[in-house]
Formats: sequence, C-alpha cells, structure tokens
Amino acid sequence: MMSLDVGDIAEIAKILTEGVEYRTNEGVKQINGDKIRKLFVKELRKLLKNNDEFEDAFVDQFRSASVMKVSLTNLSTGKEPLRETASQVLEKYFTAKERSGLDKAINLSGYGQTKVGNELFPALDYLEVMKRGFGMRQHKHNEELEAQAQLDSMPRVAFQVKKKGRPRVKIGKKIDVQIPQDTYKTFGKHLIHYPSLRDDYKLSIKYPSRSKNVGKVKVVSPEYCELLMDMLERGVLSDRMYYKLVNEDKKKHFNQAVKASELMETIKPKPVNVDTKDLVERLKVLRGQFIAGNNAPTIIKELRSVILHFMEKGQIQN
Repeated sequence: MMSLDVGDIAEIAKILTEGVEYRTNEGVKQINGDKIRKLFVKELRKLLKNNDEFEDAFVDQFRSASVMKVSLTNLSTGKEPLRETASQVLEKYFTAKERSGLDKAINLSGYGQTKVGNELFPALDYLEVMKRGFGMRQHKHNEELEAQAQLDSMPRVAFQVKKKGRPRVKIGKKIDVQIPQDTYKTFGKHLIHYPSLRDDYKLSIKYPSRSKNVGKVKVVSPEYCELLMDMLERGVLSDRMYYKLVNEDKKKHFNQAVKASELMETIKPKPVNVDTKDLVERLKVLRGQFIAGNNAPTIIKELRSVILHFMEKGQIQN
C-alpha cells in the first residue's frame, strides 16, 4: 500500500468538493460531488468503527474525538470551507492508514460512470486512485496484486514472525509490558491507551479486544499520570510516586484499576518512612497559606493529605 502525495490529495479533494466531469449527450457535466462526499464519509466511519488501531491513529490527529466527528459531518453535508475540510480529512486519513498499517481502502470506482436519464456516461480522466482505492498508486497496483496473490498462497506459518521492538518487561506473573509502539500498553489483563495518557492526562483502560472501555475514561492529575507512565515504561511500581498521590486518586481509582486488572497480589507499595519533623513544618506552611486565604485546589489537596497522614498515625485526633 503506497501513500499519496500532496498533488493526489488535492485532486481527490477537488472531486469531493466539485464532483466529476462526465461526457454526456448534452456536453460535459460536472456532478456527483455531494454523493461522493457522503459515500466517502460513510465508508470512513465504517473503517473507524471496525479498526481500533486505525481509529486511534485517525482521532489522535484532531484536538478531540468531538472535533473529528464535526469535521466528518461538515464534509458530508458540504459545509464551508469545504475544500479545506476535505483536504484536511484526506490527509489525516492517509496518515492514519500508514501509521496503523490498515490494508483496507475506500473504493469509489462506481462513480467512474454515471446514469443520466436512462443512459450511462463515462467520467473524463477519472483518477485511478478513485477506482483502485485510496492509498494505492496506479503504477504499483498490478505489482501489489501479484505480490498479495503470492502471499496468500503461502502457508500461514510463514507469518509467525516475531515483531521487532523493545523486549517484554514482566512484573510478577500478571503484568506483561511490551512497547513495540506507542498505542497500547499492557496493564495486567487489560490495556491502557498510552497517547491519551501521555498527551491529554486521560486514563483509558480497555479490554483486550480494544473495542470497549473498562469503566469511564478519567482525566487524572499530573502526579497520577507520571506514576502510570513510569510503571508502564519501567515495569515496576514507584513507591515514592504512589505516596505522592492524593487519597482520592490512590484509594478510589488507582487501587480499583489495579484490582480490576488482577494486579493486587503483584503491586503492593512498600511503606515510606516520612520525616515527621519535615512534615510538621510543611503542615504549618500549608495551614498558614490556607488561613491567609490561599484556597487553591493544590494547597487544599496537599493539606488534606498531610492531615490524613497524621490522623492515620494517631498523631491528630478528630
């Protein structure tokens, strides 16, 4: 599967915007732009629904999934600026195909001719890529078909090739982290969508099928994000980072995620010796700032965390 260049994208965007020229009994007519756009968006949505890796690669190029959906709707309905939207969606589509290795293509060969009245008329200079499927160059098409036929005739064992990449990192008997790419990281019996965590502080835990989330996607604190990324990269839990979490993160979410992924027996943070004198001084500073009117969420969270620490030790009573 070959990528298209800027000129190819511009030509396809022109067809999605203006339609195709056909030689008819009444001369040359340029039509079907609206139908082609709607079919393209329909087929693209099917690819997104049925191919998780392609969906991730496509959506990650937008600011959010909602922005992506709006772009596709605008393209389908023909909302201006139409040519710009078409070019952007096409470019992201081709990029996502390359990144995900998706071998399926959107084929619009049916518009190589059109019916006017009771007769069929051919298109003028209809792009070869529109016939073959987006993502393939004309002069490579025959060679790729021949190569694919040879591959299809080979025994399936020939495809059992070990993927290149960093070696697996094992944590106990349940965590098995492999980092051949930056899309998903193994977290016990589940998966974590790594780009969302790394770029947007969104923790998305999925079942192995990748089609369904385990619970809701959660926006986490930078400290929580740092803990998870460090654990996925190094293969061990950092006790220091764990105890930096506020209790809400630590008890209500992290421990639940660990339990759901069957990692409770493997991940057991060790007690951290805290210098009581330093913690008392920190409590005084935080208390002073709070009394002075500094009610920033970070101050309140840290103050609460320090107070709870002393309460758990029996050094502060209700």
